[in-house]
Amino acid sequence: MKSMKCFLPSYIAFMAIFLFSQSASARLSEGKESYTNQKSTYVVVNRNSELGPARDVPIILSADYIEYSKEENKVLARGNVKIEDRDVVVECEEAIFDLGEEKVEAEGRIVLQDKETTINGSKIVYDLKTERGVIDNASSFISPWYCSGPRIERVSDKEIIVENGYITSCELPSPHYRLKARKIRVLLGEKFYAYNVFVYLGKVPAFYFPYYWRSLRETKFSWGLKLGSSGEEGFFAKANFGYAFTQRTKGTLLIDYMAKKGFGWGSRYDYNLHNSMKGFLYGYYIKEKDTKEKKWRGEAEHWQNLGSDFYFQTKLDYMSDQEFNKVYNEEDWIPKKEELRSHIALTRSRPTYSLKIAGERKDVWDYQRERFVNIQAYSPRLSFATRLLRFRKGPFYYKFGGNYANRYIKPYDYVTREFEQGHRLNQSDIYFDLVNKMRLSRRASLNTEVGFRESWQDKDEDWNKKNVYKNIYHTRANLRTRITRALDTDLIHSFQQEQGRKTTLNKLSLLARIRLLWLLRLTSSTGYSFIGDENIRFDDIFSRVDFTPSRLINFYLEHSYDLNREKTSNFQIEG
Repeated sequence: MKSMKCFLPSYIAFMAIFLFSQSASARLSEGKESYTNQKSTYVVVNRNSELGPARDVPIILSADYIEYSKEENKVLARGNVKIEDRDVVVECEEAIFDLGEEKVEAEGRIVLQDKETTINGSKIVYDLKTERGVIDNASSFISPWYCSGPRIERVSDKEIIVENGYITSCELPSPHYRLKARKIRVLLGEKFYAYNVFVYLGKVPAFYFPYYWRSLRETKFSWGLKLGSSGEEGFFAKANFGYAFTQRTKGTLLIDYMAKKGFGWGSRYDYNLHNSMKGFLYGYYIKEKDTKEKKWRGEAEHWQNLGSDFYFQTKLDYMSDQEFNKVYNEEDWIPKKEELRSHIALTRSRPTYSLKIAGERKDVWDYQRERFVNIQAYSPRLSFATRLLRFRKGPFYYKFGGNYANRYIKPYDYVTREFEQGHRLNQSDIYFDLVNKMRLSRRASLNTEVGFRESWQDKDEDWNKKNVYKNIYHTRANLRTRITRALDTDLIHSFQQEQGRKTTLNKLSLLARIRLLWLLRLTSSTGYSFIGDENIRFDDIFSRVDFTPSRLINFYLEHSYDLNREKTSNFQIEG
């Protein structure tokens, strides 16, 4: 107890000094022959005089694994790669960044995004000096048009060229119709045009135009009408009237008539101010003619960049009935809501740490009282966490953080749908981890980690008022081997023990990953526990195959085999 009281003031003082003394970025060392890092790594690349005129905005590169070779003056990045260059962001699985030429060659789930459009593909060659790029097996959405082709060239932030591809307003993977040409030139926000255009109905060419163009300028007014009949609504007529206040703000008025339900009214307001603010407001109300019940829903989302690395985000969602979407909001893909989640958060996100204050709420549907009931809430929740930081130029890294929450809990059984009495408690914890990264060879590395976590709450398991402290120590060792460019494995040992009690974790795990460009990804894992019941020490052999032939099509297969019972425990396929 005394050690806890001494530790907390020291920790708070250290955290305060850290917040005011840490630099905002990590940079490639000029005198270093090579640079290798793993696990949520980022580097900032400055444009120097050798590469051209100096610019105020550097290139930011982040990935799970980064390797820099001074001899070749290139950076290899792998796993959740993200390259940010002014208004252009490139995301992929693997990339080679030529610092001398300022060119990026990347492959695997390519996403190129700027302030005007987003292009998806399998491979890209991008010139950071000219901001031109060529994306293979590419597709893009330029509202309301979908375009796709073997190659899409980004000429500038105002122009793209679709080569040997097509453009259509049909959103299906196999569109009912498409306009196909050798080159389709798209001037974003203005028009698209092409020569020698064939119009396909399905897979059959039906018409030919020597020249075709279409305006992309949005009209301020829009409307839609849906007519039909259903057993629950009877005959219905649902109309929407939209008005674009600006290019990035739009309002929609909803007016519905249903023979059995009566008139319903609603509205929606969407806004998207680039890199500054985005979100929507939605509301709907109806007093049903047949049941005399009032049905309604209110929903809002908002994200805002406040500057100085501060961000504000909120999501509010509540409704009168769990089946509201089934009749009155078919655009929501979940027709029957079992739970609702809302939150509000203010975050400061820096390259070296993040600081967050938030409020959260979770409601579930009570089938007996027929209304949503709050089962969990945080008011507030405070958290601080550093990134993985390096001790000078050595092989050691560290991270630390802390959390505090005023929490409300109402235990709920999802099987029996029964509620227990709600309780409120205070919780806090602090942690510190020390990491050592060793590169054993060009294809193998060993990461070791040791750390502790101290937690406190003011109630015990029976909700009695009592200070409960826990001190937990843990170690972790991960031997990562890159067998081939497409195959790598992780052999992991994890250990955890609560002070004064028995070991709670002592496990050896194996994870293997195979990647074939963007098309196929195979993941398989299992583990063995050295403690616990001898009959259930093996983890299931879990395997997952992801197949992504295009941006619009994805299939995955999951299979789990129980080694202890020697039978399949789970099988799932979805596309």
